[in-house]
Amino acid sequence: MEYRVGEMVFNDWEIVREIGSGASGQVWEIVKKDHDISISSALKVIHVPKDPSLKRTLYGDGMDERSITTFFQDMVDDLTDEIKIMTDMKGFPHIVNCEDYKVIRYENEIQWDILIRMELLMPIQAYIQEHAISEADVLRMSRELVQTLELFESKGIIHRDIKPDNIFVDNYGNFKIGDFGIARICDKASADLSKKGTENYMAPEVFHGKDYDHTVDIYSLGLVLYKLLNNNRLPFYPETGSYSEWDMQQALIDRLSGKKELPPPCAASEEFGKIVLRMCAHDPAERYQNAKEILEDLEQITGSKENIAGMAVAPETASVSSSSKSLDETRAMFQKDVFIYDAETVKKTSKTNITGNSIGKSTTTGTTPPLEKKEKKPETPPKKPEAKKEPKKEPVKEKKSDKKKVILQGLAGSAVAVAVLAYFLTNQTYTLAVEDGSGSGKYKGGQKVTVTAKDVDGSTFVKWEIDGKLSLTDEELSSQTISFKMPRHEIQLAALYDVNSHQVIINNGSGSGEYNVGEEITIVADDPAAGSEFAGWDVEDGTVYLEHADKQKTSFEMPDDELEITATYKTLSYELQVENGQGGGTYDFGKTVRITAQEKAGATFKGWVVKEGELELSEEEAASPELTISMPAVDVVLAAEYDQNQHQVTINGGSGSGSYLVGETVTLVADEAGTGKEFTGWEVEEGAVSIQNANKQKASFEMPDGELVINAIFKDIDYEVSVNDGDGSGTYHYGDQVQVTAKDSNNGVPFSHWTIDKGTLEISDLTVQNLTFAMPAEEVAMTAHYAQEKFTLKVDGGKGSGMYDAGSTATITADETDASGVPFARWEVTEGSVTLENAESRETSFTMPSEKVSVKAVYEAGDRYSVMVFGGTGAGIYEEGEIVTVTATEEPGKKFNCWYISADGSETVENDNASFSFEMPATDLIITAMYDLE
Repeated sequence: MEYRVGEMVFNDWEIVREIGSGASGQVWEIVKKDHDISISSALKVIHVPKDPSLKRTLYGDGMDERSITTFFQDMVDDLTDEIKIMTDMKGFPHIVNCEDYKVIRYENEIQWDILIRMELLMPIQAYIQEHAISEADVLRMSRELVQTLELFESKGIIHRDIKPDNIFVDNYGNFKIGDFGIARICDKASADLSKKGTENYMAPEVFHGKDYDHTVDIYSLGLVLYKLLNNNRLPFYPETGSYSEWDMQQALIDRLSGKKELPPPCAASEEFGKIVLRMCAHDPAERYQNAKEILEDLEQITGSKENIAGMAVAPETASVSSSSKSLDETRAMFQKDVFIYDAETVKKTSKTNITGNSIGKSTTTGTTPPLEKKEKKPETPPKKPEAKKEPKKEPVKEKKSDKKKVILQGLAGSAVAVAVLAYFLTNQTYTLAVEDGSGSGKYKGGQKVTVTAKDVDGSTFVKWEIDGKLSLTDEELSSQTISFKMPRHEIQLAALYDVNSHQVIINNGSGSGEYNVGEEITIVADDPAAGSEFAGWDVEDGTVYLEHADKQKTSFEMPDDELEITATYKTLSYELQVENGQGGGTYDFGKTVRITAQEKAGATFKGWVVKEGELELSEEEAASPELTISMPAVDVVLAAEYDQNQHQVTINGGSGSGSYLVGETVTLVADEAGTGKEFTGWEVEEGAVSIQNANKQKASFEMPDGELVINAIFKDIDYEVSVNDGDGSGTYHYGDQVQVTAKDSNNGVPFSHWTIDKGTLEISDLTVQNLTFAMPAEEVAMTAHYAQEKFTLKVDGGKGSGMYDAGSTATITADETDASGVPFARWEVTEGSVTLENAESRETSFTMPSEKVSVKAVYEAGDRYSVMVFGGTGAGIYEEGEIVTVTATEEPGKKFNCWYISADGSETVENDNASFSFEMPATDLIITAMYDLE
């Protein structure tokens, strides 16, 4: 199915716009409308497989269609398992709600679509670009999302993909985690399995492929908080200004290697910064071990659970502000009155108890909590004495009187109250609904609005109809595009239209008249004159689709156009079919037609026969191979008839001789082959003919126009004689004299006797060294034996077990690994006295002694180390001494320079080749490709 704006999903939900796309698929906004109610949701569409090229890749890897189907079906099952986790946790306030889902399987294709309907939320990146976000907000966000981690731990869930892309904000300012493992599952099946993007928030143990537990989610969330509190930059990035791709790679290497300690986030209080750093500890054992520990520490620096959320709107409750670090050197006098916005530090304009962050949020949530707190302040005496906070500001204002401070605070409080009230009055929005036109939306009172009626095919715009109070003149109401100031109430506009009408002219038929656009019209052609028939309708003027343009009676939907349509006719014609001749075709009645009979090999023309239709022929005309007729008023089938020729066939070496008509099927059967002979095929000695299955004893052919002599061919059969440990092997005919000879001795052991391994031979004495016999009509295999004792070789963990002559060479081969995957190490002799040529080689040999021998393959595992490759391929886990090859990736606009290698704290330029190999040392490696700009 194609998903685009205007399509319907889940029966009654309409796609209205594309929100974006990512690793896991497309995301759309969908709307459900019923009467005057409109509900919006987010729709995620996941295609499995994500790209058709993935199937081609799997075919190229040797998988068949059944295996590929199972591969992607398992992926679909994994995705539905993740969706079930989301639905099971629906209703938790800080998890994105999954409202509905659907799995669509395509018929006769390896293709699925998975549709997930979720809450329509704002991504955290978009939220912080449109709203001021303070440290108090980050504290509240941390508590809400840590509560989600606590729920995950209770259910045994590891998210493994916590990053800003998967954090959202609802209309009430609640932070939520979404996506779960959906993007990760989609990435696993893609052709590009890199960790790019996700690696910026990935715990070190996950990146290095080591064992991990739920604390990886604590680490990833800690990095998200760190970035928000560090001028929107991750650890080890340059503190200010721009940065390069090299800076990004180096910061990632420093973080993942754990060789450098993370600096505290620059805009965090000391207490909060410590919590974030512990969440981001490189060693999992040094991190928080569960979400409960984090919540307890958050409560320690805020005083209570409730204060974490209250800090976003009430600065007097945010005890952490007094000890917060400076977000910028410019916050000298108003240290508490700052907020974080996209890595910038901005002063608030208000010095009252209403924070700039709270006002900034009011336009999103539609609520006014700061204004309500201001109105209730006189009723809450415990929060009245602001004088207690004044001593902190005395170093700056020590020369001003207390009375003047009170007056200034009163003036500032009144001004802010008026400003807040004016803000909500001037920013109140009202709904404008436009039917059959553009301009619908929410507008502020007094805002200029422009609406335009859409163009409707076949209709003419008349005027606007208004539901609500709006002062417009008749001239404005009759204009297709109008502009006006939005009133301070909701209003509806509907565009009204008149249907166009046009003239229709029908030539040679009925149906002329004037009709409205869209009206169903039926037209009927006049009956055809004698000798003609209706041919079809021809639209001579205008454009229209006729439902049955080849029928005398047809209909169409009136277009927005004048029409002239003509019924057309054609002269009657009839068909003449000529079998075995030329002249056939379609002719008008009475037309003169010349007919000629074809010359037919193996036959003689006999005469014409009228098989269908009416045609008068005289005896003289019927007997002539050339004929002229006048086409009658009926279809005619005329056939030329022939007498077949007859010839003699002679078969030698088989049956089938006789006299046959030309074209008749003749069957040949060869005689049985004699002993030692076999039939090889048929040979045409005289004449020319093609024999079907000419190499079969039973064959056939179609009798040609001539005499034939055909011979069955037989040849002697060749039989094989195989002589083991002797001479005389070769190919012989039946009855040939064959001589075989055994060697005098084999490694000093004298000849003993012959054995007949295959075939039947009449030999009275098999102990004779030289034998002569007549070749039978079958293959023969013989073995010369020598008086030598054999001994047993047993091989454990490999191949080579069997019976061997003393002094013979025995070769043994070990399996590459044992059943658990441990590689081969060496051979061990457990019985017998033998010396192995190379005990550490998987394949080795030795001389068989005159006793039983047992050998065993020994398997041992070596140490394994990791290789990280940035800007190239070759990353993985390797054993010490294993050969590793790394290759730089081609980068557009860049030229490879050299490799930068880091191991055990040393940093060297190892190689300037784009691809090089090395023996794996006993340490982890980080290898980075360096490039120059072209």
